[in-house]
Order: sequence, then C-alpha cells, then structure tokens
Amino acid sequence: MMMKKRIVALSTLILLLGCQATPPVKARVFGVQTPTMTGNVYADAPPTLEKTVWRLRNVAKHALVPADKDITIRLENGKASGYAGCNLFNGSYQFDNERFVFQRLAASTQFCMLTSPQEKILFKSLEKVRFWRIDPQTLYLQLLDQHKLILVEYEASTKRPPLPTTP
Repeated sequence: MMMKKRIVALSTLILLLGCQATPPVKARVFGVQTPTMTGNVYADAPPTLEKTVWRLRNVAKHALVPADKDITIRLENGKASGYAGCNLFNGSYQFDNERFVFQRLAASTQFCMLTSPQEKILFKSLEKVRFWRIDPQTLYLQLLDQHKLILVEYEASTKRPPLPTTP
C-alpha cells in the first residue's frame, strides 16, 4: 500500500513539473535580428508602429482618388487590417528594426468604379514591401521596396475608428 502511495505521489509530481509554463520563446524574424517579446508586442518596435491607425498619404507616387472614408491600415501583434477605399483587408506581417514583410493579405471583393484601380496598386505595393521606417519629424510610416524606395506612405491618424471585421 505504501509503495502505491509513493508511485501516485511521484506520478503527480512529474505531471505537475511537466505542466509548468515555459518561458517565452524569442522569435527570429528574417534572420536579421532576434527581437525580444513582451507579451504579444515586439519590445524593440517604436510604440507608434503598432496599435496606431495609419491613414494613407501616398501609394507608388500615384495621386489618391478620394474614397468615402480614410484609407487606413492598423498593425498589431503580427496582424494587419484596414480599409483600402472600397474593400476591407487583413493579413499578417513580420518585422524587425529594419525589415518588414506582409504575408497572406486578403480582401473583400466588392468592385468600386473609382477606387478599385487604386486598391489594385495599393495591394501590389504592399506585396513588394521589404523594409520600413518612421520619419521622426512627420511620424509618417514609410513602407519601402527591396531598394529602400518608398512604395507606400501613411500618416498616424488622430481618429480611432473601430477595427474592420475579417472579410
């Protein structure tokens, strides 16, 4: 009987030790740097990159066609969501102090005569993004191509619209 109690106690101890929370794993992004994680947010990212609603200023040096509301993007915890002028979009992204890549961008498929061509340019540009920076004077988010040329430029919005729903 005593042996049976010891086996049960030992089994319980092993089970409890095996269920301890593991420390957070550092993510490796692009092989450039290993950013540290604090909760679900990259600790070394400027506080304005994530959890900010960014309003489109420029896309591939094209004049913007007015939309019914601001064309925006919001980046938070590796998830991107926004409004492209006619359709909602979402996807994921990875970044470090310099590099930035969107992954699996998807959008609703409504056609809008005036803004659909602009959306097409925007989505093609977002697919080409490889780097990012925030201009310290203007606080513009600049998304850059492989040659570090500006593809898309956003400004921090003072409005806090609700997050778009998933298409």
